[in-house]
Amino acid sequence: MVNTIYPKVEKHSFKIITKDNIESYIEELNSYRDKIEKLSEEDKENLLRAIRYWNRGKVDDDKIDRFIDFYIAFEIIGKNLAKNEKQWVKEICEKYGLRREYEGAKINDIRDALVHAKHKKLSKEMAEELAIRYADKFGEDVFKLIIDFLNERR
Repeated sequence: MVNTIYPKVEKHSFKIITKDNIESYIEELNSYRDKIEKLSEEDKENLLRAIRYWNRGKVDDDKIDRFIDFYIAFEIIGKNLAKNEKQWVKEICEKYGLRREYEGAKINDIRDALVHAKHKKLSKEMAEELAIRYADKFGEDVFKLIIDFLNERR
């Protein structure tokens, strides 16, 4: 028996590296490696788990799943940075300059409406529309938060 995988889509992410900027690129990579090595084991585990979810979201063609994966990464990092456990989304968005709402709907309400059958404030259909429309913007914010976490915890 043979297992075969036939990929439907191939995605690539590029950073243009030229002879002129290769040294600065190497320095940047070494800087991140050094910061990661200085993290506590718990922070390193959380960072790497968040990056895995963020990356999963980044390559997913389904924007609803993309939004959910980004939210999981956001939650892993955000809850580790927040001081107020009950209001962590508000605290993190305000502290790190992240968007907390899209078209008046809070990101945690969008996530809740996507993963739970019923939600008091937002219909599943509206949450899906917002997730499709704003998954990439949300992903950019989460990536910024991951970088901020790394810079703050070093």
